[in-house]
Formats: sequence, structure tokens, C-alpha cells
Amino acid sequence: MTVLELSGPLRDAAVLNAVVGPVAVWSRNDKLVIGPLDEVETGRLRHYLASYGIETDVVENTDETTVQRIEYTARWAELDPALARRTAEEIMAHQGRFTGPELHARLPMLETRASSRVRGASTPPPKGAMEQPDRTSINAHETRASYMNFFALTEVDMAFPRYDGSLSETVTRAALVGGDAVTVLPYDPVRDCVLIIEQFRFGPYMREDPRPWLLEPIAGRIDPGETPEDAVHREAMEEAGLRFSRLESISNYYPSPGTLTEYLYTYVGIADLPDTAARVGGLETEAEDIKGRVMAFERLMALVASGEANNGPLILSAYWLGLNRDRLRGSV
Repeated sequence: MTVLELSGPLRDAAVLNAVVGPVAVWSRNDKLVIGPLDEVETGRLRHYLASYGIETDVVENTDETTVQRIEYTARWAELDPALARRTAEEIMAHQGRFTGPELHARLPMLETRASSRVRGASTPPPKGAMEQPDRTSINAHETRASYMNFFALTEVDMAFPRYDGSLSETVTRAALVGGDAVTVLPYDPVRDCVLIIEQFRFGPYMREDPRPWLLEPIAGRIDPGETPEDAVHREAMEEAGLRFSRLESISNYYPSPGTLTEYLYTYVGIADLPDTAARVGGLETEAEDIKGRVMAFERLMALVASGEANNGPLILSAYWLGLNRDRLRGSV
């Protein structure tokens, strides 16, 4: 028979169950092993491992029992268990639609989405939150992932509780599943100026907007293992070469919950903004071409009033700064 020596995230029961299903786990020479595995279970395991660029290797043959050990990378072995579970669930959901190597090429976004789900599941309710149904009251019948690359397009056939106490008919809902993100508006309280960025945006282009270059705050995804604050500082360096002396949290919110899973953490960052802070930046590896603009606070508010600033997080940040500007200027 063939058994597999467990290592890395597969030592977590929830990860193992998501990948292979319910299988026997036993001890052999002080090692945890599973098996024997049938053809379907072996195929699921190989699909999962190939998504991480890993292959099994036969290392031992004793008493007619072939033991396979996974030759894994340190990075895979050190994955956070919660992140590993969520990533494994999506990897296995795509078995038969994408090969392991194809998923390996998309692994950063798989883990970004998994990290977002972990963060979402651990979000505590606000103090004094209103009484509302929770997600366990949703009756989800079938989930289908019809597209997956930079984001995933997922459909769910579901029924939800109505306010009259009845259960709705089964409906189909679709969402673009992405990762959580941050935005930050740099503000210099000494010069009373801000830095905003300008870049081409595909969404307005597809809407046939004649001006698909938008004015925005600095923004970007939260990478797995990062806090929102970590992501703010990283994105500020990548897009504008800025360092913040401190961050002011504005709000955390869903920008478009009818279609997007994206959750935003929005900040104002206190920084020194001389005229030379405006530059062209961005990562070449992501084909970013980002122009920075330093302007007086009053000029920003004029852009909001005219509608030329039509990006939601920028508008929110501008109004928040208007309410808190005197406090920030008085603290320097």
C-alpha cells in the first residue's frame, strides 16, 4: 500500500480534510502519515501540492509499504493555518477547471483572497451593534466559481431569511471576490496641502467614460501576513516614495457590497509634502504608471465640489480632512 508522510499545512486536520477528505491519520516511526489513498484522493492531493509547485517523492520502501514524503519549501511549511485552510478550499474548488501549475501562477491572488476571508471571519461586531441575522442563517445550496485570475467571479444559489420570518425563494447571486485594500490621503499640516495621485483605471474605461484617468488617494491590496497599516506604508513608498510620521484612521467599509467583496481601510497619513514630493511612480512589475500631484487643501475641496474628483475614497477622505483639519494643524 502507499501512504504519505504529513508535513507543513497538511498536518492541520482542517487543511487535510479540505484537500483529501476524511482519511485515517496514524503514527509510523514517530511520523504522522495518512493512507492508503485511493486514486481520487491521490489526485486531489497532487492537485493541491502542484498549486504550490510541490511534488511528492518516494523516499522509503519497507515491508512492502511505500512511504512518500513531500519535498516542500520553507514558505509553504510556515503558512498560517487559517490562511492555509482558506487557500486550500479555493484551490480544491478549481480542480478540473485549472491545473495545479495554472493555479501556482495565480497563487498570490489566491492567498490574498484567503487572507481577506480570514480577516472578515474574525471581525468583531461593533460596540452597541444593532440586532441582525448573521451569516449562519443563510442557506447556501451551491457555489460555482466561473472565473478566477486577478479576482474570482463566484455565483451562489441561496435562500436568506426575510424580515417577516420566512425564508426567501432560492436566488442566484454573483460577486467579484477580491482581497481587502487600503487607501491613504497624505496630508502636510504645516503647508496645509495634500498629495493625490492620478492613473488610468479600467473600470471607467469599460463604462465608456471619456476621462478614464482618475484622481485618487494612494491605494493598494493588503498582502497576506500584512496589517492594514503595513500595507499603507508599503503602498506609500511604492506609489509616491513617502514616509508617514503617523496615520489617522478614517473608516473601514465596503465600497460596493452588492457586487464586490472588497473591504477598505481608509486613512489620512501625516507627511512632509514639499513640491518635489510630486513624482511619477508605481511598480513596473504591475505596469503601474502613477502621477503624484501636490496641492493645497482648498484646491482638493474645489475638485470635489466640481465633480472632477469622482473617486469615492478620495471624496470621503477630503470631507473627513475638512472636519479634522484644524485639529491636525494644531498638533504640529
